[in-house]
Amino acid sequence: MSLTKVSFSMITGAYANVLDYGADATGTNDSSSAFTTAIATGNPVYVPPGTYLCNITITTSGATLIGAGREKTIIQNFSNNPVITISSASNSLRGVRLEGIYFSNRNTITYPNAIGLLIDGSVGANENDYHQFLDLTFFEFQNGVLINGRSIWNRWIRCSFLTSLVDGFVSNTTDNQASQYFEVCRWANNTRYGLFVNHTFASFLLDGWTFINCDYENNLSVPVRITGTYGIQNWTFIGCYSEENASGIIHGSTTPPKSGFLFLDSPYAYGLQFNNCTFAGNTAPTADPDYYIYVSGSTTNVMGSIDLCRFDTAVTYSIFWPQGVTIGRNQNYTYSITNTLGSVAFVEQVTSTAWTPTLSFSGTSTGITYSNQIGRWTIVGNTVFFECYLSLTSKGSATGSVQINGLPFSSSNVTNLTPVVQVSVDGVTLGSYSEINGYIAPNTAVITVAGLVNGVRTDLTNAQLGNYTNFRITGQYQIT
Repeated sequence: MSLTKVSFSMITGAYANVLDYGADATGTNDSSSAFTTAIATGNPVYVPPGTYLCNITITTSGATLIGAGREKTIIQNFSNNPVITISSASNSLRGVRLEGIYFSNRNTITYPNAIGLLIDGSVGANENDYHQFLDLTFFEFQNGVLINGRSIWNRWIRCSFLTSLVDGFVSNTTDNQASQYFEVCRWANNTRYGLFVNHTFASFLLDGWTFINCDYENNLSVPVRITGTYGIQNWTFIGCYSEENASGIIHGSTTPPKSGFLFLDSPYAYGLQFNNCTFAGNTAPTADPDYYIYVSGSTTNVMGSIDLCRFDTAVTYSIFWPQGVTIGRNQNYTYSITNTLGSVAFVEQVTSTAWTPTLSFSGTSTGITYSNQIGRWTIVGNTVFFECYLSLTSKGSATGSVQINGLPFSSSNVTNLTPVVQVSVDGVTLGSYSEINGYIAPNTAVITVAGLVNGVRTDLTNAQLGNYTNFRITGQYQIT
């Protein structure tokens, strides 16, 4: 649910105009004391159009600064300190409101370490919560916004974090920072990450962050980077859009991977959800990312879902997520199935996916050539449904049992749980076989073709195949 936009013209009752307290709207002199004095009146503070220099600290609950609009009211840093610090170092505070302001670094060469907004909740016994930030822009700071320590239940509406010298929005979670809500926010042109989360707080996972209709573009590294010794819980991305990201990372990099949207390698990620999002690629000559969503194999406690999303072209996989993900009705994607197949748990894959069947004889495929190799598979729960067609132009010179390779997952490693699949063949010498079928041995991704003689199953061999043999196979099997 969106927060109602409140402009200065809607404020009734007493207010404090910073110009009445000596602020300089020309951007020439330090206006810090004027801002501090206006806030101390306890009234909402109006900041008229102009450019102001200040570095102030807010320690009062309910303090309100409202500009004339982020293209009209500009506040710049007077030093390398944050432009505004919301601090609970000496007391708890709640309900600070900032609206309609453009925060801009005065000089990136002189002030490379300046921060637009610092929320300092480093004293854990004090609360620093329930703040509202509407129609703000943070431009060319080291970090547009930095949250240290405790600060929960904040709302970020129509905020932009742009062209940061390092990261657009940083969360150093040494305390509780649950329930940050972002709506129609934008992360763009940041030198490293758009959003950077480093969660090191042992008492709580970083819970309940929500992103609604947000935009991520031209961030030189990963737009959303989540790391730390603990992790996140109940994060939701709905209707978000991402493109032209990760151009500053070399293809094949692992720290981080060249990801078009997310790289996560914290140990925990429960309830990470993506719904109705679009993940677009890069415009030539900038190469597309290796991945869009990358959940590291080091994230051992993970579950989430991806549904109704659209993925553009990726160099390697659109999604790399080793375990515990529900893949729903997405468009144009391929995802990794290469990471420790026994631990993969794609809970629901309702879109049919291609695979390439190959023939071998006891694992050897010398000289085998094909005219057709077609396969499709779908997974529902822990059951893989598959079909394939394979036709030869030469069976080559290898010898041994006939095997069809390339199934997407290994079967369950359960003794005597050996699924039998339907096989139709042309161009084989049947001999005394009364029936041809196939089976998938436990913990393998291989179909062995066999025949029945008086109820006894015997593997087919190379000697019974011709150079133009073809196979049509359908079946299903269970995975772990």
